[in-house]
Amino acid sequence: MSETRHPTTPRAEEHDPQAVEVVAHLSRAQSEELARRRRVRNRALGLVLLGLVALFFALSVSRLADVGDPQKWSRPGAIAPSR
Repeated sequence: MSETRHPTTPRAEEHDPQAVEVVAHLSRAQSEELARRRRVRNRALGLVLLGLVALFFALSVSRLADVGDPQKWSRPGAIAPSR
């Protein structure tokens, strides 16, 4: 019995994770849904990146607040002592 497949559906042995599949025939609704999901994913990724930037900034500010006067360090150009 012959297996009927959609032409763009790869078989397991043909799977290439780097391959880019081009879908030629999307309806307007499918295209809009794809764009909406892409926007939602991009916004979520943007929020995650913004959160990481805020976290690193807060850690840097708190670390610098504990440094004290750099003139009192043991040698010029030394890294601030850790606690």
